[in-house]
Amino acid sequence: MCLCLLPLLTGCVRTPIKYLPVPPAPIPATLLDDCAPPVISEHMTWGDSLVLNEQLLLALEMCNQDKAAIRRIEEQKNDSQK
Repeated sequence: MCLCLLPLLTGCVRTPIKYLPVPPAPIPATLLDDCAPPVISEHMTWGDSLVLNEQLLLALEMCNQDKAAIRRIEEQKNDSQK
């Protein structure tokens, strides 16, 4: 009878957990593209200057968002390597 129970006990042995390395996520090419400045015309009025300032600030904000996204990706890479 004991010989019949012996195979059941070996079935309870835990298998070791193996962690596989995960390749880091690549940085999307869209985040690495150059930030395109708006076109500046040769003849501008004061109103055109205000519009240009708004376009420049928008371009700067978009570039900062891209850099923040790159920083998040790099932080995730560093956290996964620990």
